[in-house]
Amino acid sequence: MDVPFLSSGAMSRAHYALVRKVELATSPSQVDQIVLAEIETIRGRFARSMSNMKQAKEYLITLLYCFMTLESTEDVDLEFALAHAVNLAEAGDTVQNKRIGYLYCIEMMPKEHELQLMLVNTLRKDLESPDVPHICLGLEALIQSPSVDVIPAVQDRVHNLLAHNSARVRRRALLAFRTLATSSPDILRHVIDKMGNRLRDADVVVVGAALSTCIPLLENGLVAKDKLRPLLNKLLRTTWRNVHDISNRWLLMRYIGVLRVTGLSRDTVEILLDIVHTCSRHKPLPAAIVYGCFQVIAIVDIGVVLEVQSATKTTFVASVRHLLLSQAPNDIYLFVSCLDYLDPSLWSGSKSEIPAVLEAWEVERVIALLDFPDLSIRKKTLQVLLKVDRSLVEAHYTRLLQMDRASYAPLEKDDAAKRILEVIHVLTDSVGEEYAHNVKTLIDIIQGDTSQDGAVLFESIAEDVLTHVRNGSGDFRSSCLGALFVLFDDDATKTSPTVTVILSALACEHLESSLLPPSHLLQGLASRLSSNGGALSFDITLPCHRCASITAAIQDALLLSMLRVAAECGEISDNILAIVRKIQERAGRHIRRRCEQFISLSQARSTLRTILSSAESSSLPDFMLALESYHRDHVETQATSPPRVAVERPSSRASSRASSHTPGKLRYAAYDSPKPTAKLRRVPSTSSVAKSDSSRFVGQDKEDVLSRTVTAGDLAMALATEQIELQALTKFPRQVSPSGHIAKDDSLSKPDLIMLDSPFLAEPPSGLTPGTSSVAELDFDSVWNKFHDANLRGWCDSPIDVVVRRLQSIQRRMRVTAADRPPFQGDLKILISPELLGSSDQEGYAALRLREGEEDSCLWHLRCEEGGLRSTIRTLLTDA
Repeated sequence: MDVPFLSSGAMSRAHYALVRKVELATSPSQVDQIVLAEIETIRGRFARSMSNMKQAKEYLITLLYCFMTLESTEDVDLEFALAHAVNLAEAGDTVQNKRIGYLYCIEMMPKEHELQLMLVNTLRKDLESPDVPHICLGLEALIQSPSVDVIPAVQDRVHNLLAHNSARVRRRALLAFRTLATSSPDILRHVIDKMGNRLRDADVVVVGAALSTCIPLLENGLVAKDKLRPLLNKLLRTTWRNVHDISNRWLLMRYIGVLRVTGLSRDTVEILLDIVHTCSRHKPLPAAIVYGCFQVIAIVDIGVVLEVQSATKTTFVASVRHLLLSQAPNDIYLFVSCLDYLDPSLWSGSKSEIPAVLEAWEVERVIALLDFPDLSIRKKTLQVLLKVDRSLVEAHYTRLLQMDRASYAPLEKDDAAKRILEVIHVLTDSVGEEYAHNVKTLIDIIQGDTSQDGAVLFESIAEDVLTHVRNGSGDFRSSCLGALFVLFDDDATKTSPTVTVILSALACEHLESSLLPPSHLLQGLASRLSSNGGALSFDITLPCHRCASITAAIQDALLLSMLRVAAECGEISDNILAIVRKIQERAGRHIRRRCEQFISLSQARSTLRTILSSAESSSLPDFMLALESYHRDHVETQATSPPRVAVERPSSRASSRASSHTPGKLRYAAYDSPKPTAKLRRVPSTSSVAKSDSSRFVGQDKEDVLSRTVTAGDLAMALATEQIELQALTKFPRQVSPSGHIAKDDSLSKPDLIMLDSPFLAEPPSGLTPGTSSVAELDFDSVWNKFHDANLRGWCDSPIDVVVRRLQSIQRRMRVTAADRPPFQGDLKILISPELLGSSDQEGYAALRLREGEEDSCLWHLRCEEGGLRSTIRTLLTDA
């Protein structure tokens, strides 16, 4: 909240302070702690004394804010304030105070609460008030919180309010009856005698409320459709004559909505045809009215429509055919949608006795919309043509399959595949088995076009198929899964990478709907993971780094799905475990970790089921998030436990690196005494950060300094600083004595790296380049926050010192901040800026955080808004 209290709209300074605390919180758990503490504070204040009206209103608003802010409200009880809310609604001295009391009761009071009776008495008191605001307040409370118990106490008064002088009261009274009808439909009998007058009311909003109330009257059979239809037709015609009034256009849409329930007579169809014919020539076109008319015509018998069209010498389609020539996508979509609502025989000429409305060139233009850039227009056109003639859509499908995609780029192939999927959705409709067959054929064709390029995964196709299966009906999903999971029965059946990912995701998400036993699914997934399983070979030499990443992504999906299926299996066969161990031997770091998870968790199925229960859904991404959350919590638990004392000295390099971070283990062997060498000179930094870093070793003896372990971050910072210092030496003349020797200044001596007195410069010397700003003037935190919209993340297979060496090759200024220094403690911070700072605050800058990972790797997080620099740094980090 960056506004002062007076402009914030907060009810009190306490409310303002609470919102500030919540907005400054760094995690959801911290927000919950702040909110729960505030609830307990208000609970104590209510318990100690009865607050006045102003304080009660402020407390109730704060409690409502707390309730909406909490991440989970299952265990939060706010009923302690209900008595104060009822008292505020009863005795509030202003309408605003009473509204707050009602609002809290509506949101927090259970239907069967004992205070409901007191609220009913308060409600009746407001309804019987002579003041319109109090009456409206009571009606609003009744509309928002209807109850069967309140009906006997208020129905007579609400019935009398239907004839109130105020239009606001009449409108709310009608809406109150409509709301109460959800609990007791018979209450609507009290409004039948008033409905005619309210439909003829002088106020438009009252007529709109009356039309909304007509719908439950008709649905519950309290009014005959034939009795109400003549009145609606008369009012519809009157409203249509005054359609130039904007309010009447809104009312006209309400009339059209009621016609869907009452049904249409011949006179009504004639009125609608006149509306469409007239509106189509208005500019701007009232598209909503035209669209609504075609929606209603869809429920009318075709014979009635033909009779009206013949009598008036015009047709519905002819009235909107000019939209087909429009260049606006909205007009074209409106035209195709109107065709979709009409029976095709009314305009296509599919029946010999009914002449065609559209000419041949217009039909060709409709068919050409199959290639329109807009997705919505293409889908709607497919639906229209499918109703006219299925062979038209099948011919389009065949044409798309036979297109030459050899010269397409991968993105173009992906777009072509999505176009074909659109046709498959329409052709198969609810036939899941046919959909699965067509999808597999499509992917095999597209994948075959790219077989020479190595493994290719079409992510958008996989996402589209998974979404369509998830949103399908139960029968569609069952038949589709049966047709796809049959591939698991034959281990020799080859599946493309895209099909493999689809099968993995479906097996994870829809395991309970599968007719195959979980053991069969697990064996089928493992056979596709194996290098000699015959389905997908991961042992091939991939032509590029992208193909290797795709292969790792497929393996990741397979292993995650295998973990999910393993939770429902009895015993995991040794063959499957052997396949996973073989993959683990030659896989990268991430897949090795995933293999370790499968080997350990597949033997602890109770733990695996706990992970499954914590997932938000059964989808593969949600299962992965639950698994990673468990892994992170498990690692944190191990990290907080007391470290075990090492008995043997680690032999491998990886174990040595790990042991260097564990207290109590052997350090590196002492170095030999340094030989005297000529030392580089440097201008001392004036930064307080550099002084603080150097002062850490003041007062320590030589043995303590040498015993300090050199980490990768320290070495990387030393490397980066060394380049900056060398650049400084070339730009500053040295002090020369009269004898010609360089003057010696101990304050400018650079300590040996081995001495570790000051392993790096926190920033380069000030004034390196006269007339320009130095890197030292920049602040990593401010640059990092400025570039919050330009994020890149990833992990690198090389250690931090190698990454820093590569970053030096871009010939930019670099400022390095130690991992133990703020901000972002634990990360090595590198601020990169141009050699000469320009006028733009964003041009040429980059902020990079590096965190040491496992096995000579590191995690990186980059923020940079300059596209070229961002691409260069990303390439260096990826290839390092």
